[in-house]
Amino acid sequence: SLYVITDQRAIIFTGGKSTTIRSYTPDKLNFVYRKERKGNVGDVIITVKQWLDSDDDKQTEELGFINIHNPKKVETLLKSIAEKEKSITNGSN
Repeated sequence: SLYVITDQRAIIFTGGKSTTIRSYTPDKLNFVYRKERKGNVGDVIITVKQWLDSDDDKQTEELGFINIHNPKKVETLLKSIAEKEKSITNGSN
């Protein structure tokens, strides 16, 4: 996977036989959270996908920046993009 952060969005490129591109605008970054492991590595979760499988069992998949270095810094950056957008939307500086 390739992860990109701009001042307007977070983008996740996931490859294999085909490439999936997920783009998250600031309004989708309001509930970002991180999961840290030893060695300053972890996941920054942007959203959780939920569905029922063929047996009607609930399944979930965490989508975000997975297995990255310095997840706290990335979480802070994504939250600042969301906050900046809130300020602009609410007419604040």
